Amino acid sequence: MNKIKTTEINGYKFRLKKLNAFTASYIAVQIGFSLVGGLAQNSNQSNMDVLQKAVNGIDKNKFIAIQKDCLSSVEIINNVNGNEMPEALMLSNGQLSHKELEDDFMTIMLLTLDVIMFNCEGFFGGKGLQNLTKSLQANLSQ
Repeated sequence: MNKIKTTEINGYKFRLKKLNAFTASYIAVQIGFSLVGGLAQNSNQSNMDVLQKAVNGIDKNKFIAIQKDCLSSVEIINNVNGNEMPEALMLSNGQLSHKELEDDFMTIMLLTLDVIMFNCEGFFGGKGLQNLTKSLQANLSQ
């Protein structure tokens, strides 16, 4: 099992690490139940509609806590004099280490989804969560 994954999003390079089993389980269950609730309401909805219903099923504080849990497992890879230098993305005070990312919704959302996929994909049966993420990426790019 891979415990580290490197990804690039919008010109930034990130190193994702596995969350501990308890945190990953909590996130998977929260998202899973929210998605099931969205799917139960109408099985003919688009991925974006299902995602919106899932997010609506999670209150703001819980969503932010999940997002911070996800991002706390990420390092941003800085290029310093040709050397890759990893740095924690989330600081101990809950802020991001790179101020420019605080207003970069697309990068943070896609990174959060990447962390969820990396940690919880098996729980969602692989392709289902990948398809949802691809749909979100396509819609965010427009």
